[in-house]
Amino acid sequence: MTRHIFAALMALTLATPAATQPQVSGQTNPWSVAKVIGVTAYTPQNEEIGKIVDLIMDPHAIVTSAIVSVGAYLGTGDRLVAIPLEVIRFPSIPTTTGSLSPERKWAPDRAILNTTKDILLGMPPFNY
Repeated sequence: MTRHIFAALMALTLATPAATQPQVSGQTNPWSVAKVIGVTAYTPQNEEIGKIVDLIMDPHAIVTSAIVSVGAYLGTGDRLVAIPLEVIRFPSIPTTTGSLSPERKWAPDRAILNTTKDILLGMPPFNY
């Protein structure tokens, strides 16, 4: 009897995902990288900061940074800054394919940076 209870507990433990498993940028579903480019970045107070204009990957093809365009006014005067991807949060507001099939999240619709536009404008510019 004890052996059956132990086996059931082990099966339950292995089937349950670990609560401490890290989540990258709040993302839990796969997204197309192309859909992240163009996403508007906001402060936690919902003030627009800029747009993600590019993603940078390391030699192992792992995306490490987002290039955010900040301070643009009517297409001029923008400043590009590199933001580590792990500090960008993508809230789970669903963006769907628009079909009649069940809703499936396929791309973020906004990025949240825990900073202000002034701090980003004070950062060193990113140069390719």
